[in-house]
Amino acid sequence: MLNLIPYRAPSTAFYYFAWRLAEEARRERRELSGISQRVFFRRTEDPMDISESEFKKRYRLSKEAFKFLCQELRSKTNLRASKRISLELKVLCVLSFYATGSYQRLVGMGKHLGQTSVSKCVTQVTEALNDPSITDTFIKFPTSRTERDAIKQK
Repeated sequence: MLNLIPYRAPSTAFYYFAWRLAEEARRERRELSGISQRVFFRRTEDPMDISESEFKKRYRLSKEAFKFLCQELRSKTNLRASKRISLELKVLCVLSFYATGSYQRLVGMGKHLGQTSVSKCVTQVTEALNDPSITDTFIKFPTSRTERDAIKQK
């Protein structure tokens, strides 16, 4: 006589571990074949392609000043590009936010960024601009009474 074992449905844990094993096998195959995981970069227009007057209108800064600002931030602060957002895009996003005073969501729509990304960019770039190595170089306050009076007269 045959002794039959009753059927029992696989548990959730079984499916979870099966999925993990399959995912691990896929990852190993990718590594062995030399295929790396894709990194997606945002498609945006090159701001250097627009005219100088349009650039100034959008960002309240010349192209040359923008390049200089990015170079200074890169060399003197810890502001860096992330995997998906370049340093230049961060600075442009923040300059647009400063120039228009618009909502972060609207600024981000023009750069294909979400509101939270714009918020992080504003925080990072503002902190970098307030770094003593930047402020001490570019912001000079009058030190004497005569200097302050001369500025008031202007």
